Amino acid sequence: MGGGVGGDWEGGALMVDQGDIKKRAMDTGAAQVVSISATARATARAGMSAVSAVRATRSPYQPFGASLAPVLQQASGGALSAISWFRTDWQRGGALTGYATWHGKPVVVKLPVPLCELRWLLRLQDEHHDHGSIVPRVYGHGLQLGDYDIAWVVMERITHGPVGAAWSDRAFELLADATSRFYAAASSHELVSGASNACGDSEVTRDGSTGGQVGQAGRDAGGEVGGHVGGEVGGHDWHHVLKTARQYVREQHWPHAHRWKKALKEAQKKIDSWLHDWHLRPITSWIHGDLHLGNALSRSAAPNGPVLLIDFAHTRPGHWVQDAVYLEHVFWSQRERLAGHSICRLMAKHRQAHGMDVDDDWPKLAAIKRALLAMGAPARITGDGDLNHMDASLLVLEQAV
Repeated sequence: MGGGVGGDWEGGALMVDQGDIKKRAMDTGAAQVVSISATARATARAGMSAVSAVRATRSPYQPFGASLAPVLQQASGGALSAISWFRTDWQRGGALTGYATWHGKPVVVKLPVPLCELRWLLRLQDEHHDHGSIVPRVYGHGLQLGDYDIAWVVMERITHGPVGAAWSDRAFELLADATSRFYAAASSHELVSGASNACGDSEVTRDGSTGGQVGQAGRDAGGEVGGHVGGEVGGHDWHHVLKTARQYVREQHWPHAHRWKKALKEAQKKIDSWLHDWHLRPITSWIHGDLHLGNALSRSAAPNGPVLLIDFAHTRPGHWVQDAVYLEHVFWSQRERLAGHSICRLMAKHRQAHGMDVDDDWPKLAAIKRALLAMGAPARITGDGDLNHMDASLLVLEQAV
């Protein structure tokens, strides 16, 4: 298999098994290099400033696997300069990210990049749609480095963001606009069949296209992917989430434990009804899958836009309220940051402005999604810093039951 540059694949369509990638790399001691884990902590999701959040450590930070840089430079045909590797405060796993230049232009280098993310970066390049810039410009990409089957990408370095407090309440308008433009551009791509992660089909073509229709398996799985505070896990078993939440509340000495027990007991009575309606939701479009301010950047200084989106590793078939409620729930304990915005109504407004439907029953679906996320909060707590989110989730759940 070859590694293309300049927005092209050598050899056209390629089939790659990411599980095999990790196994082969582990066999050679490079497990960290191919740990495909691109996650963000709740602080990043709430939109920290670039200065406080990134804290990029250039030299002397040299991650394990950085020895692949010369191979990457060779694959670029000499277009790529030396790379200064860095890690963000919220980055986990072994993915490598670095700053460099491409023919003198500032760029970001990422490897390994999940195939789903790479596919959507290519699909959403400006030349493939007429909805304005949605993602950074991709200058080079490939599926192989030396003897390793490792997907990589070199893309435009966006100088402003993540979008946060400096954008004031405009941040949510700009993010809703960018997300709705993504929905509109993505609507030209058929939904992938039978996969909770939209990129279950590993075939990638030069424009990132795939084929197929969404099937009942994908509908039943519900496209629940992601992680972290309020995050979601593939093929979500909400009954198990509720059981785990009730167990944690019994075992831990949390504030308001009595209220939690009562609210979760009431949720037990309603969960079947919630899930019946949730599984009947129309799955007719692509969703971002990890929508938060930490994944929004701008070419213009605050408070200007438009906003560009990054991190499409969890893009999949779904319903737009999944993105909207996920974004909203990040701010349940910081509602003042929303400046009075209703995220769902804001998203509905921008979807309609870009010619997308919103469904008449979206308020009911949004209410169910809130209840499910709030219900699962005790099962996802990772430290004392999440207690404020727990308290806010409890209020949401009490309103729902």
